[in-house]
Amino acid sequence: MSAMDLNTPIYKLSDKDVMTLDDCTCGTVIFGATGSGKSSGSGRLIAKSYLRKGMGGLVLTAKNDEKETWIKYAQETGRIDDLVIFGPKDFQFNPLNYEMERAEEGAGESGNIVAMCLTIMKMNGRVGATQNQGSSQDPFWDYAQERLLKAAIDLIKLSGNKLTMANIVRIVSDAPIEPEILADNSNRRYTYIEKFSILIQSEDHEHKNLLDEWCEKNFTVSCLAYAHFNAKTPMEERIYDTAKSYFLSEFSRLGQKTRTGITEQLYAFVNPFRSGLLAECFTEGTSPDVLPEETFTRKIILLDFPVKKYLNVGIIAQALYKYIWQQAVERRDLNRYPMPVFLFADEAQLFCNQQDMMFQETARSSKACTVLLTQNLSNFYAAIGGRDPRDYVHSLLGNLNTKIFHANTDPITNEFAASIIGQTFQSKDSFNYSPGSAGGSFSEQKHFQVEPLEFTTMKRGGSQNDFKVEGIVVSAGTTFSNKKNYLKTTFNQNI
Repeated sequence: MSAMDLNTPIYKLSDKDVMTLDDCTCGTVIFGATGSGKSSGSGRLIAKSYLRKGMGGLVLTAKNDEKETWIKYAQETGRIDDLVIFGPKDFQFNPLNYEMERAEEGAGESGNIVAMCLTIMKMNGRVGATQNQGSSQDPFWDYAQERLLKAAIDLIKLSGNKLTMANIVRIVSDAPIEPEILADNSNRRYTYIEKFSILIQSEDHEHKNLLDEWCEKNFTVSCLAYAHFNAKTPMEERIYDTAKSYFLSEFSRLGQKTRTGITEQLYAFVNPFRSGLLAECFTEGTSPDVLPEETFTRKIILLDFPVKKYLNVGIIAQALYKYIWQQAVERRDLNRYPMPVFLFADEAQLFCNQQDMMFQETARSSKACTVLLTQNLSNFYAAIGGRDPRDYVHSLLGNLNTKIFHANTDPITNEFAASIIGQTFQSKDSFNYSPGSAGGSFSEQKHFQVEPLEFTTMKRGGSQNDFKVEGIVVSAGTTFSNKKNYLKTTFNQNI
């Protein structure tokens, strides 16, 4: 597959203004009120332009009709055979298996799997009843979840058991919580970890029978026993010792309320993957796999879990796949897969997390073209939540170089747009009159090049405006044909 130069024209804003692949890899965000034409205007233009250029990509869906929209786009651009619709009963994707078995370096690393789980856990907390918890909670809980997941995943892997969501729950729920047990008929008391060490190392027949009895009744102890015998290298022995210490000593010493808080947060994350839609599509099953790497060879994967239909589960499903797709894009071999790829998300505020900010920082070098659409800036603030989401939101938007503003009545967005475009010195004449005297003056004052008010009056398309949508485009480092740093243009809804 041939490479595409960064100077390759991708789409036109006017007869004289062309956006190149270089512009597209620097990211695009589109703002516009409901009915402003952001999806059917600039969004449509960019989407179909990417398809015509042969690019593969990932499409997230919020509205129920987005699948039909993209089927139409694919048909109109000759790409219908490249469109893969990933929805219930069609395909599956097991993220744990994928991370364990993918070909690239880093596969099977517990830290990567833990990071994935924590990211989705925060998304789950954000879209649930405790919407603001993910951004404002005490960092202790994040660290506690990380330690718990790391110990569980390491122990399952080293024991030779299959890494599944169900096994993660089993190993946590079976973790001994009694700090001490009576070792024999004497008055001496042993900690659980001391007793386990005696049994695992003993050649005594009675001790072996007791260990077998423990293993049969307790999945955690069984994993520890198998991991003990499987640990052959110094690194594996360190992993085993750390997991053993955690589950047989440290976990039991936590206060009951603290331990319950940690485990309940984990169960809230894992349980949706044990039944229902997430279990059907994101655990091991009989349907064929749809892998992120397919987009490197022209495939367009559309995640048919629209939020309007599947609500929170739809958000979690798509955020999970997007997270893993972004990582796959960042590590791909551009010599082998040189074609650019795209990420397209309408109602983007529903799917964003901190991974998007980090991904966008290096998207250009990965030849990844991000397109995010939303009504207004306030949507991002509300969706991210927390005490002050502005730093994260503005960091993300700062890494999306091209910004397109359509008609809007949100004052925060309109003032943001005006400030992005900036101010210039403008000449102002004034005339004073009073009985017996009159005079005039001339001065230069700083004013917005585009006043916030102007964004409330732009044309929204439709038959009343000949299906022409107005928009104002700003792109960092670009001077347009009008000799300005912004361009007011129209987008045809019929093209």
